Amino acid sequence: MESVARGVALAVLGSVLIPSVSHAQPDAYFEIRVVDETGAAAPCVHLRTVNDIVYVTDENGRVAFSEPGLMGIEVYFHVSEGGVERDEDFVGYRGARLTTTPGGTGTIEARRTSSPGCAPGDLESRRLDRGALPPEGFMRVDVRDDATGRGVPLVELTIGERRWITDSAGVVAIDPLDLEGAQEATLRSHGYSFAGAQALDVVAGGHAMLTAHRENVAERLYRVTGGGIYRDSVLLGLPVPLEQPVIDGLVLGQDTVFSTIFRGELFFLWGDTLRPSYPLGNFQTSSATARLPADGLDPSEGIDLDYFVDPATGFSRAMAPPSRVSNMSTDGRSGVTWLGTLIAVPDASGVERLHATFGVYGQDFERFRFGMLSYDEEADEFVDALEYTRDDAYYPREGAFIVAHGDARYVYTHVPIRIPARSEALVDESTYEAFTPLIGDTLVRDEDGRLEYAWRRGERRVTDEDAVPENERLFGHEVEVESGAPLSAHENGSTEINEYTGRFLRILTPGGLGRLGETWFALADTPMGPWVAAQQIVTHDRYTFYNPRQHRPLDEDFGQRVYFEATYTRAFSATAEPTPRYDYNQMMYRLDLDAPELAVPVPIYRSERGELGDHSVLAPTDAPIRAEFMAPLGPRPGVVPVAWSGPDCEARRLVVGEDPPTPPLFYALPASHDPERHQQRLYEVFLEGDDTPTYTTEDAPGARVVAVVWRNPVSVPLPVADYLPTFRADAGADRCMATAGPLMLDEGDWRLDGEPVASGASVDVGLHVVERVETRADGFLRTDSFLLRVGASPPPPPPATDGGCGCGVARGGDAAPPVGVFLFALVAGLRRAQRRRRDPGS
Repeated sequence: MESVARGVALAVLGSVLIPSVSHAQPDAYFEIRVVDETGAAAPCVHLRTVNDIVYVTDENGRVAFSEPGLMGIEVYFHVSEGGVERDEDFVGYRGARLTTTPGGTGTIEARRTSSPGCAPGDLESRRLDRGALPPEGFMRVDVRDDATGRGVPLVELTIGERRWITDSAGVVAIDPLDLEGAQEATLRSHGYSFAGAQALDVVAGGHAMLTAHRENVAERLYRVTGGGIYRDSVLLGLPVPLEQPVIDGLVLGQDTVFSTIFRGELFFLWGDTLRPSYPLGNFQTSSATARLPADGLDPSEGIDLDYFVDPATGFSRAMAPPSRVSNMSTDGRSGVTWLGTLIAVPDASGVERLHATFGVYGQDFERFRFGMLSYDEEADEFVDALEYTRDDAYYPREGAFIVAHGDARYVYTHVPIRIPARSEALVDESTYEAFTPLIGDTLVRDEDGRLEYAWRRGERRVTDEDAVPENERLFGHEVEVESGAPLSAHENGSTEINEYTGRFLRILTPGGLGRLGETWFALADTPMGPWVAAQQIVTHDRYTFYNPRQHRPLDEDFGQRVYFEATYTRAFSATAEPTPRYDYNQMMYRLDLDAPELAVPVPIYRSERGELGDHSVLAPTDAPIRAEFMAPLGPRPGVVPVAWSGPDCEARRLVVGEDPPTPPLFYALPASHDPERHQQRLYEVFLEGDDTPTYTTEDAPGARVVAVVWRNPVSVPLPVADYLPTFRADAGADRCMATAGPLMLDEGDWRLDGEPVASGASVDVGLHVVERVETRADGFLRTDSFLLRVGASPPPPPPATDGGCGCGVARGGDAAPPVGVFLFALVAGLRRAQRRRRDPGS
């Protein structure tokens, strides 16, 4: 993206032959000399590589260049500062290319404009005189996560005016020249904290271990793309997981990733791609493949990419070249070609085909063309297949995933567009469907005046320009779960099915230039939402992290741990100095969904059968439904469990507070909490003549506050039943037995109060939880439970006071308009919030 303004017509420049690239530790320096027009040495000159490694000439105008992955090839150096300058080339760059032969010398001439303006010293000359260091000549520093012991990448370590950045193993290799002895190091890193300055005894062959405390919910793992991924580890002679640890496909930077499984491998594509030999590289999309985790690397260790390269140059080649995908506007201007919505589907004969959307963009992000491409496997190139003619609201955008509805399969995208999962359908826009209340430009309403959302072919989705009330829109409702502040999510996000939660998981970026370094997490029961409560999982200090993408094939433990990456760049940020090697590249993070912060509020429904709970109380045949409120299904900071006092075959009521008598139905804030604008009170009401309570979010005479829950701002009923997990457990209804005796159960695996039990086992008097465990062939488990009362039922507990339990009896009207009284008929079995894990007992 950053390079578009430089002149997209110059994206493809003349190539040079590239010799074989060494990935080992360089055994000799390449000497760079900078001189002025008189031949005199030019000190204090900054030489910056395309991936932002900066070298400064010493008093003799010399630099000792030794960079793993950039030796023996042509490298471009931007020339600046030091009181000199070079003439601009035809693009506007002021630099020089040198072939960095180990042991060789290259000279850059520049024109003197002023005095150098610094006190340079002779460090680089002494480094050249000494020669390149062997592994034992460096000081090794490891920075490790204090909780996991794993190395932390992207940590800046500073001693005086010199700084190092940990590689993907969390390692830096320090040349001890002029640093030997006691030193004080400071550390900083996005989303991590450190215990003040660190004392280091710098010595050749030394080793120090420093710790970092992770503040982010997500764990930073490694850099996926670019040069020097394991640069310091290679210098130190340490083992590394990648086959190409310092440069691959001559790629120094890449922007915006998409991935899918194609022909049994991971297939990746990226946008703009930078190379060592010049600031402009490949702007017609790059691609690579990688083995799936079962056949290759553990995804926690890295991704071994196999780039499609130009055999003449060794550089990542164009996958949508102008000869196959025109990059010209109607008035003759050229643009860059960016691909997205990558997906593989079968054709009518069952052969798997690969497709991607594309856009051709000029300066200022003006789009010339937009459509769907097909992949030519013989040429390994994408080719034109369908050019779109209408606006974005009709078409897929961002990542794609497949959802099965019975025997039908659809390609869904991050925005609510779906297409039958067939190759022929992807290139036939008449098959495209939007989840919309629009037919043409007319909003369709039912006899009660409610918008009728449905999947409609040939129609567009609702946009900001449509006169749709806010509560009847599917977008724009994301809020920060703690504060309720609007998130204004950017459309360039990622949505995927998550099997562990049985929901759809969204990774998103807030809109606005000041927040592009943040990444947030949300869950919903359908791809269309409701997307409401979001939790921040990553932050970057004055740095951008845009276009996040999940990689579902990398999921671990059936989606308990998910992997996502995004583009780390200073673009659109307040940072002037980019991070060497890391800038404009892809960083991988891992998210453990068992983290308490990720217990975000999800929809709580009243089913057609009167059951209260999350989507597990719904049946596949249920009509579209609106959630009455939202609440977490697990503990998170500040919440307390909400549970039934007993089974539904006796008089019962909701109990709020610690140590509930039954498994929590959901979690909520205590009744004493003053609701924020995104929250509302949950009331208990006894209707006249009824000895069992009902529960409502609207105040009423005699109502008692039970707890505070989260508001559902979306009034649209959604077809949640169409998106329920296909693999489910059903324990059946609650039971009451008058006396102790045998427990009769269906065939299957059962647990009584957490212990295995067989049908016919005798049960004691008291309240029990009976759990059914369903195990799929691959070992994936789902559970469901019912409550069992043996013996006489006790009277329902009295209303709680605000004494130690924090339940509260506060009264007061709700600040927001009432959403209507809803009754939770207590006539069906409790459906416990289902856990998704390999071993529920672990």
